[in-house]
Amino acid sequence: MKNIMVLTDFGPVARHAIDYACQLCNDTQAENLYLLNTFESVPLYDAGEAGVLTINLQQTEETEESRRESLKQLKKDVAHQLQVTHIISLMASGDLADVVNEICKENNIDLVVIGVKSKEMLEEAFFGSHTYRAIEYIKSPVLVVPPQAAIQLPGNALLAADFDNLGSSTILQKLKSFLEIFKTQQLAAIHRVSAPQHIGHTHTQAKNLESYFKDHRCKVNFIDQSANLPNALNDHAQENDVSLIITIHKTRGFFSSLFHKSMTKQIAWHSTLPVLVFHVK
Repeated sequence: MKNIMVLTDFGPVARHAIDYACQLCNDTQAENLYLLNTFESVPLYDAGEAGVLTINLQQTEETEESRRESLKQLKKDVAHQLQVTHIISLMASGDLADVVNEICKENNIDLVVIGVKSKEMLEEAFFGSHTYRAIEYIKSPVLVVPPQAAIQLPGNALLAADFDNLGSSTILQKLKSFLEIFKTQQLAAIHRVSAPQHIGHTHTQAKNLESYFKDHRCKVNFIDQSANLPNALNDHAQENDVSLIITIHKTRGFFSSLFHKSMTKQIAWHSTLPVLVFHVK
């Protein structure tokens, strides 16, 4: 893994994600760490007779200059945490996902790291819009880091195994590559059985998955369709010394995403561990 990017809004949650990314860089000997601060351009209004809030050009420029200074100081602070990794700071205006995807493409980013606020800090209905957009629309693998996550190289990992999303050899190869980079010792998987009448085929898929990841002592566990998957993942993680949850997120079009409740979002929301998200179409 050569290039890691971490998003920052200069808050404590983002700072924890940066600390996690720095440790990851040191453990994997990454070449570059990108610090990215994004912001939406603020429209300038003329109050006029309507009394609309006026934000003048000077205020906008002062805000951007403040961000530049914060990013400059952050880069200086973070540099002391890195052993061999070169640090690059970036500031960009625009939609978060669009900006990140463009930078990832231009710089061959291998992993995007983003902090997520805990349940105590946010209402679930307003669950980190930036984090959700990252999960939904950023094309590169995303590592979601909650504030209580221990800063360490992931050891044992737990995969939310939806066999429909694991049919691609590309995603399996990418997952195996990350497990090797993280030096994962054991990969457990949880599959929620949705069609009991096809249990024979499901068991065959499980055996194939275990065989593919045999070097990581993969073991597939089954839960009933009615079971709460995020809770099952957290329970298994606590009982088996898991330090990373992995999920395969199926990217949807705009209209279908309006009506589909994202399981990946629920997993990230309820997890106290880092969640690594891969994307498939």
